[in-house]
Amino acid sequence: MPIIGMNINSIEAVKKGKVERGLKVKNQTSITDTVEQDLTGIGKKGLKIMFEFKTTYLVNDADIASIKMTGEVMYVGDDVESIKTAWSTNKKLPEQIELQVINHVLRRGVTKSLSLSEELQLPPPIALPFASKKKADENKYIG
Repeated sequence: MPIIGMNINSIEAVKKGKVERGLKVKNQTSITDTVEQDLTGIGKKGLKIMFEFKTTYLVNDADIASIKMTGEVMYVGDDVESIKTAWSTNKKLPEQIELQVINHVLRRGVTKSLSLSEELQLPPPIALPFASKKKADENKYIG
């Protein structure tokens, strides 16, 4: 149960230009800081891992829109001290923890960006599935 929660502290969505042919969408997640936290409710020490999630819309390498979120992920585990040491030494989390955190933030961030992109009349930040008409099999032999 390492990740026990996530809070979004700020959301900023800006559309600066028109959507044109050649649009590229980039999703980025970065960890900005970590702070030790006493979790008295469960009687353990946890780690508050701060993040920034950003979806950028580019046309010819020009930024035409962006959706940015900041927040924190609460992490609880027996390795809080070693994670804190690794972060203070080289500003990186251990690879396995970093993957868990980034995947968690990506899931929540892309979901929120999907809703905000619709409000700004932008394409979705990820490819969505869609239904299509089935092709008729012309040479189907029954007999």
